[in-house]
Amino acid sequence: MQTTIPATDADDEFIPIVVSLFNKLYNKKDPIRLIGVRLSDFKTDAIQGSIFNDAEKKKKLYKAIDNVKNKFGKESVKRASSN
Repeated sequence: MQTTIPATDADDEFIPIVVSLFNKLYNKKDPIRLIGVRLSDFKTDAIQGSIFNDAEKKKKLYKAIDNVKNKFGKESVKRASSN
């Protein structure tokens, strides 16, 4: 199963879609050996933003997260889940 989403550099926009696809396809009777997610058609930073969301604030957050990971290692910051 595939889906296409608008260009984004924010993982909080595509992770819920990945989880939704998994939940639609997952069958507890069948063991899972491998799951893959493919990202393609990469763009430059020139993405048209919306005036109705705080894209600049989110971009600064992701930059700060990247800086922490680069300094302290990729496992230093992890996404939390309430599930």
